[in-house]
Amino acid sequence: MHAIQETHIEIGSAGNQPVHFASDCTPGDWQMAQVSFKTHFQTADNVRVIVTANNEGVNPGVENPAVVGVVAAVNTTDFTLLGRNSDCAEGNAGFYYMAVEELGHPPPGERVDLRLGILQQRSFSRDCQPGDRNVWSPSFSSPLPSGERAALVTGCNLNVRSYNLPAVGMSRNLDVNGFQLAARNSAACLPLPGDSGESAFYYVAGIEGPTPPRDRFWIDSGVVEPKSFAASCMSFKDVGSHWASWEVYFSRPFLSPPVVLLTGKDVGAAVVGLAQDVTTHGFTLTGFNSDCGPGSAQFYWVAIGCGSGCG
Repeated sequence: MHAIQETHIEIGSAGNQPVHFASDCTPGDWQMAQVSFKTHFQTADNVRVIVTANNEGVNPGVENPAVVGVVAAVNTTDFTLLGRNSDCAEGNAGFYYMAVEELGHPPPGERVDLRLGILQQRSFSRDCQPGDRNVWSPSFSSPLPSGERAALVTGCNLNVRSYNLPAVGMSRNLDVNGFQLAARNSAACLPLPGDSGESAFYYVAGIEGPTPPRDRFWIDSGVVEPKSFAASCMSFKDVGSHWASWEVYFSRPFLSPPVVLLTGKDVGAAVVGLAQDVTTHGFTLTGFNSDCGPGSAQFYWVAIGCGSGCG
């Protein structure tokens, strides 16, 4: 865990144009791009990359589907970004990214100005059924400066009273005052026919700039080991489950439960991450395979909140 002033953070958009994705489980539902960092990081193994799909550059009237981001081949200068459409509709999407390297000393380049938040739980119906989507419109506590901004989101089970389903979050219409979070349930396999499930969301929005951060945030980050996943909504004894979980412990306790962001690492499957039961000491990282094929996956995680000297 390090203070934000001792952490190299880069925020940006992955490319200048949105990419077209075919509908779920059809040819073209996976797309790939190479993203170059604006400044070099020190050690590739210590860089954690978080991505969230967005609607930047998507023309009005064109579908902006719920695309799951996966990160692969992270280097000190760039990374490979893969996206897979979990949606039954085809459409166009771009991506925001945040790359984090804990250094223990002041980083090169620009500082970042962050806004953190939690969006309360809402109910979702089954995948591709009426009611499988929700929209929140959070406003920032104070406006972000003008420039290249990003908003990253991750589903969680805060105040969830029932099944915590794997909702895929999309950042839309980001401006200096706030953004729109559109989320869609990626699972057709709710526990019983007719049941609904719930999800809440963490978000981190920010911008790089010459102004030091107003808040004394601390950051902890890491990566979990690979696990195997069955195809979405399938479970067999000789294959495994479409769900898997990891117990994550922070290197030091936060003063209050932090905001946690997740992104799948490597290419085996498009697994949706949920940050569950977040405390000052750690959390449960739960993954659901939204993909129509089996595969393996691991996750990057980044926790941001109040640590020693914060307040």
